[in-house]
Amino acid sequence: MAMGEGGLFGVAKKNCFKELFYGIDYHSHLATEYGGLAIFTRGNIFRSSKYIGDAQFKSKLKFKELNKLGTYGIGAVSEERQPAYVEGQTNFALVSDSHIKNSNSLIEILKKQGISFSPRRDKITDASILAKLINKEENIVTGIEKALSAIEGDASLLVLTEEGIYAARDKYGLRPLVLGERDASFAIATETCSFPNNHFKIKKYLQSGEILFFNEEEFRTEKIIQGSRLNICPFFWVYFGNPASSYENISAEEARYNIGAAIAKQENLEADFVAAVPNSGIAHATGYSHESDTQFKRALIRYDAGWSRSYMPPIQEKRNKISYFKLNPVQSLIKNSSMVLVDDSIRRGTQMQRLLEDKIWPHNPKEVHVRIASPPQFYPCIRGEGNPDNLATRKAIAELEGIVNKDVTDDYVTEYRTDAEKYNKMVDQIKKEISATSLKFISLEDMIKSINISKENICKFCWTGKKYY
Repeated sequence: MAMGEGGLFGVAKKNCFKELFYGIDYHSHLATEYGGLAIFTRGNIFRSSKYIGDAQFKSKLKFKELNKLGTYGIGAVSEERQPAYVEGQTNFALVSDSHIKNSNSLIEILKKQGISFSPRRDKITDASILAKLINKEENIVTGIEKALSAIEGDASLLVLTEEGIYAARDKYGLRPLVLGERDASFAIATETCSFPNNHFKIKKYLQSGEILFFNEEEFRTEKIIQGSRLNICPFFWVYFGNPASSYENISAEEARYNIGAAIAKQENLEADFVAAVPNSGIAHATGYSHESDTQFKRALIRYDAGWSRSYMPPIQEKRNKISYFKLNPVQSLIKNSSMVLVDDSIRRGTQMQRLLEDKIWPHNPKEVHVRIASPPQFYPCIRGEGNPDNLATRKAIAELEGIVNKDVTDDYVTEYRTDAEKYNKMVDQIKKEISATSLKFISLEDMIKSINISKENICKFCWTGKKYY
């Protein structure tokens, strides 16, 4: 798992189920495995969780079957089954968007304190670990603070109680949380695109490490955890965030447009048209098109029905299948054309390689110039557990250096990141592997400038290998 592993939504409102249901659904692009919700109704906490890997959230958690009268509700789409539920001094349900790297040691510590877990390790979720850490403290706020301080990694979470909802953004601000407001109600979300059609307006962006409480009448900041700092993942703007959302008050759609324009400013390439790998590449390609005064055409059409995002599934075979079937080429546009093809990122390089080989070159274009809206990635996402040597950059370095049956070391990575000549050779090798006419990536500096955020405030692990914690 890596990047975009989950999204959270919560609401406090009289008869809140409709807003809760559709608010969660607006986060479906962030995860593919499970959808779940909890609602405080008739003095109890009702919970439901379903596997959504083979269907959409709306079709698995059916509105009519689950519709409950209640004032407070929380939910998530994620890679693990949620919500967690705890009975204690305060009964509560919890959903999290988290990646806990020291989960095994935390489980052992809690077991020694007499706290029980499922005997099957694969059934123990991040959400359940966080819930048990919180439950052993004297109150919810202290429990959240100590839980977020105990973990290695990151966790944003929502806690549902009979008094209202507690929301906490992770200490490093890797993932966003935003409070929305409308008459006599509040909502909390990862994605602000979940607000407008539910008639909420943005009230505030939670700070890193902020613990906030709200009910249908009020909200208040309970605490900001000491030592918190902002290191948000820039891929919310570049790739997996909804283009209608904003993060840190910066529009994802506008950031993508700016990135595409920045790429175009660096060259004077003549082409018949600019195309995007949809959907996230569309705004990048639009910015490139306007800046370069080259018309935009939809040479690839995305067929969304029933297909999730291709980078999300944990199995490579499934990623390949989704990538293949969800994109349809417009053959008449591609034939005999010189085209610029803009995509958000290249990680392993396999999807771009197959895209060009299966969907573009068979229709006889003259040239295919690939432009990438993020820098070459030298490290897997800090939230992920993938093999670094599967990345396109490291495969190219291995080929250039004749490295066989051993890892590409960080010394090689540093050389190819910082030495302009070696960097260009690496990019040229990736270009050959994906069968492009030419290949260019935006620089890290230009990407950050285009987003309009300080370089100190984003996670750069994919490119530098430097951890935020």
